[in-house]
Amino acid sequence: MTAAEFFGGRDVIGRTYPAYHPMRELLVTDSASYSTTNQSFQVVYEANEIQWLENAKNCIDSIGRPDSMQVDDLSGYNSVLGEMRAFADLLNMSEFTVSSLGTGAKGPDFQLTKKDDGAKVYVEVFAYPPRPDNEVVIDEGRKEYFHDKNGGLNSIQARISVQDPFGFPILGKAGESTTANAVSKICARKLSEYQLNANSVSILYFDMQSLAMSHTMLEQTSPVLEMNDTFTSGAIWLAYYGRKGFPILQNAGEGYVLPENCVPMQHDGHFNQKSDSKLNAVIIGVANDPHQVGSKRLALLENSERPLPDSVRMALINSGCFDEQLSRCGLLIDLKKKLLADQERLFDAFNRFKSMHKECSFTDGYYLPTGG
Repeated sequence: MTAAEFFGGRDVIGRTYPAYHPMRELLVTDSASYSTTNQSFQVVYEANEIQWLENAKNCIDSIGRPDSMQVDDLSGYNSVLGEMRAFADLLNMSEFTVSSLGTGAKGPDFQLTKKDDGAKVYVEVFAYPPRPDNEVVIDEGRKEYFHDKNGGLNSIQARISVQDPFGFPILGKAGESTTANAVSKICARKLSEYQLNANSVSILYFDMQSLAMSHTMLEQTSPVLEMNDTFTSGAIWLAYYGRKGFPILQNAGEGYVLPENCVPMQHDGHFNQKSDSKLNAVIIGVANDPHQVGSKRLALLENSERPLPDSVRMALINSGCFDEQLSRCGLLIDLKKKLLADQERLFDAFNRFKSMHKECSFTDGYYLPTGG
């Protein structure tokens, strides 16, 4: 049984949903970059969670407007698929049993129970929806049809476009950049935490797997990325650990200085913005990297003011599902040291960038040309 067969059949999905709709991910099984959803289905199916899958199918069938590419309409489909991907990843964490708390229900979506001591962890899933309005099509291309080896009719349409998953910046607007938009959009998701219980151990599973170039996003859990002598701040790191005024670097190097190369962060990150945060940690989930078969596609980010219980953290890390280098977790004193070192790396990059442009003045992470 494949995901496409379970959710209606390849022909039905192909006829019902337009190109680039999240449900069409179920049709693509021969490309690592798009196979995460299908692999997740297999994990859940082989765990004999058939009732959960039936409930997921009923949720999808009840959403309606399958031909719409509006964000609000896409988010319902993406939410169900995101829960399925999260369920599969949690099932792969062998030191826990996993119980669903109801597909699409209010509150946490899953309960993890540690097998050796019964410790419970509640997991809420948020799947960031793809946003077609954040794509500029340069060439629509041509749609071609073909039959697969099973005789099913398929179609493929190639197009050239520019995509910005978190929103195109407004050129010339102070504080705007592609990276700054990503920071604010990620930080804002589930900021209210109203579905979480302060007396429970809680994790947010943040699913980015339907976004364009999702497989490249895990590295954004680092404070700064350096490439070709330029610096870019890690959007995910800033979204959770940043503070107002921290520099948001974007392709900041020796080249021509543009306003978007360095803007100040306009707000605190999630863990700093909510001193009473109920979240113990966030799991960042991205799509498979087509260039690195078997690479880890999860990162664990702990709240240094409300870290996970030691035994839970160890069980998660020992599951082998996480990229430990890109995770931010550990015993409290070690975690705080790691985050301080991260902050120093970010400001070291900022200072190096400033030293390249002594003709400019920088104030609070924002700069203006001298005399301008």
